[in-house]
Amino acid sequence: MIRNAPDARPVRGVGQLRQAWRRSKRNPLSRVGALIIAGLVLVSLFAPVLAPHDPRFVNLLDQLRPPSSAHPFGTDSAGMDIFSRVLHGGRLALASGLIILLLSTLTGSLLGSLAGYFGGRTDETIMRITDVFLAFPGLILAMAVVAGVQQRSLVVLVVAIALRWWAPYARIMRAQTMAVSALEFAQAALASGASPRRVLFRHILPNTISPIVVQATLDLGYVILTAASLSFIGFGVPPGEPEWGRMIADGRQHMRTAWWVITFPGVAILLTVLGFNLLGDGIRDVLDPRMQGAA
Repeated sequence: MIRNAPDARPVRGVGQLRQAWRRSKRNPLSRVGALIIAGLVLVSLFAPVLAPHDPRFVNLLDQLRPPSSAHPFGTDSAGMDIFSRVLHGGRLALASGLIILLLSTLTGSLLGSLAGYFGGRTDETIMRITDVFLAFPGLILAMAVVAGVQQRSLVVLVVAIALRWWAPYARIMRAQTMAVSALEFAQAALASGASPRRVLFRHILPNTISPIVVQATLDLGYVILTAASLSFIGFGVPPGEPEWGRMIADGRQHMRTAWWVITFPGVAILLTVLGFNLLGDGIRDVLDPRMQGAA
């Protein structure tokens, strides 16, 4: 039996999938979140087709036009079509959010799994570095990075946010790795002669991914909100880019006379964060093993 231990991993069966599906149906709000995110993804993918105007086209003759058939969301102070800019802003928000989370989850998961599995000095070193990054508020650290680079671009914005966002994933993965590595199947794989690298990457990591998926889904909305906040205070993308936070910052001086300039980008941010929160709650209910007995 020990001879086959390296390939022995918990497998999700058909019965478990049925239970997961039943649990997902018990949370109708998660389906609302899934619909919101699905709509956002579709609109973002087809933004070049759906947008009636170039999102960067300046037309000073159409400044601050109210919503109409020609401009469904009106125009801003530069005469740019807000509807087109909101659609393209969704592409920018999703792309930057996904890249930030990809960098954060990969970095945090790798470092956290190494710390949890090997322990000792490796654990101490990685966790102390993690504590240093956790000591800084994410928004403040991102502002410091952007100010230090002295450049406004999407690449700098992504790196600045990801530089802080990996730390919580390292702590989550460390705790998960320590718990899973103590289970019988991991110990059996190690006793059968499998290398620590094989045990870690083939047996432990695949069984620790659920909390990371849930946390990443919940964080995606907050990542987008953080990026919009940085753009709003002038530390994000340069002026003129179709980014929701930048659009609100450019239109705040006209909020009394032209309400539509900041309303529609604000609603887009609200729906995006709400959708990811609801979807994350639903995924957590599906993947949480404590919910299996209630299904």
